[in-house]
Formats: sequence, C-alpha cells, structure tokens
Amino acid sequence: MRPGLWERVKGDLRRSFLERRAALSQEERRRQSRAVLDRLRRLPPVRAAQTIAGYHPVGSELDDLEFIEECVGRGRRVALPRIDGVELSFHAWRPGDDLERNPVRILEPLRSAPAVPPAALDLVLVPGVAFDRRGHRLGYGKGFYDRLLKQVPLVARVGLAFDLQVVDALPDEPHDVPLGWVLTPGETLTNHGPQH
Repeated sequence: MRPGLWERVKGDLRRSFLERRAALSQEERRRQSRAVLDRLRRLPPVRAAQTIAGYHPVGSELDDLEFIEECVGRGRRVALPRIDGVELSFHAWRPGDDLERNPVRILEPLRSAPAVPPAALDLVLVPGVAFDRRGHRLGYGKGFYDRLLKQVPLVARVGLAFDLQVVDALPDEPHDVPLGWVLTPGETLTNHGPQH
C-alpha cells in the first residue's frame, strides 16, 4: 500500500474509533475504567512493579488515575509522560503535584519534576485509540510510545482499553512495538491469546 494511502487508512480508523469512544457516556467510561483497573491489579507483572509509568487521561481516554494514586499510596514510584520534541520523557509524580497543559492540551508534570529514565521503569501503562488481539495499537499518529517502547524491550507493557477499542487485527508496520498485554473490562489479552 502506498505511504499516503496507508496514512489515510490509519487516519480514517483513528477518527472512527475516537468518535465511538467519545460516544460512551461518562458513567459507562467510569464503569469500564474501574473494571479494567480491577483486572490490572491482578496482573502478576503489575503486582511486582516498583516503578510505574502511567498517563494522565485526556478527553475520553480510559482513566488510570485511581490505580496510579493507589500505587503512590503503597510506596511505589510513579512517573507520568512529558512530550519533549519528538520523544516522551517521564517525570516523578505524586497526587497534588502541579501539572501543566502542553500545546496539545494534555496535562503533564512540570519540567522541573525529577526525571525517571526509561531503564528504571518496571511497567508502562499505554493509552491508545484502538488495540488488537495481537497486542498492536493504533495511537494518535505521532509515534511517541513506539519510540519509547523500543528503548525498554523487557519492560511490562500494558494497554488499557474500553471494549469497543479492541478488534481482531489492526494494520501494523515494522516499526510498531506490540504490547505484552491489553486489558479490557472482560478480557486480559496477551500475545498468547485471551484469558478471561
């Protein structure tokens, strides 16, 4: 497929999934987020992780903040991403720490917050627009997480998704980095198939 056509196909998919996700009611997003976080808490690599990269949800994204706050309360180190040019950097965060909006309106830690190098991470929670059953994801089109995940190939990588964000297969490219797990309210998907 020609590069321009490929980008249009991914753009159309992205728009379709974002519209579907935005159509979920706030209560349904809360319900599904809680169910996914319950599943996340039981995942063995999550229970063992001491340094966790979360994200601050934007728009209709699945909300991981309750889990992140619990981790801080249990003495784990939590980091949130900042967009620095074409890369993500991670900075320590605790509830109550100041956040600022970046140019695309996502809340992120202040530049002065202590940096957490990717090599120090035990677990990365990954947002996305859509996911498939092989662990591939469709992001927002900038490649931030693909570049990050290439730096930490042995880190547990977990995508968090509403039911409607998961399909059997998404178009993928050689530079895409699959996730180890994708969690939905009803399934724990791994590279080895679903677990209920």
